[in-house]
Amino acid sequence: MADSYKNTFLAFALLGRFALVYVASIIDERTPNMKYTDTDYDVFSDAATHVYHGDSPYARATYRYTPLAAYICLLNNIIHPLAGKIVFCILDVLMGVFMWSLIESQNRNRKYTMLYVAFWIYNPVTVGMSTRGSNDNIIALLVFASLYFLLKK
Repeated sequence: MADSYKNTFLAFALLGRFALVYVASIIDERTPNMKYTDTDYDVFSDAATHVYHGDSPYARATYRYTPLAAYICLLNNIIHPLAGKIVFCILDVLMGVFMWSLIESQNRNRKYTMLYVAFWIYNPVTVGMSTRGSNDNIIALLVFASLYFLLKK
């Protein structure tokens, strides 16, 4: 039964992010002077276009990010311009999965695990970061995944 609550909790977080990505696309379309999408997402997407054509993401003059962001945004060229945001949202919720597992592996009292994870997964700042197209949440995911696997040996 606990897994059912966990899955519902995480699925709701993911669906909320997907809905916000959709609403953000409408906002961006209707108000080009006040976009919801992070400027960096446009940079990632442009660098991904360079990669798609066989160049380096650093062929874009102002690209100063990890190449991982450009490679994730390759999906923008293959599937849809919002596909990179969807991946960022999935990775953000995956961060919640790692956090949940890490907390449960280290804490015998699992009473507050959902609350602890909710501080990440439903935090407006983290939700906004992934739905705006920022890749900053990926860093947190990689840190938590490293900690989780380090503790699991």
